Amino acid sequence: MVSSNKKNHSGVKKPFRLEEIWRIRTRLEIENSLMQLALLNLAIDSKLRASCAFI
Repeated sequence: MVSSNKKNHSGVKKPFRLEEIWRIRTRLEIENSLMQLALLNLAIDSKLRASCAFI
């Protein structure tokens, strides 16, 4: 019998590529979704600061 958890892949996901980030930013700007754009920028900035803390 196969567990139902076998179908769900959980764990670490691959990070966004630079091209994907720019695509998301452009779409948010076109849609004039400033709040979502600000949250995206905050998340990216937080991720960058966290990765530099170990250097």
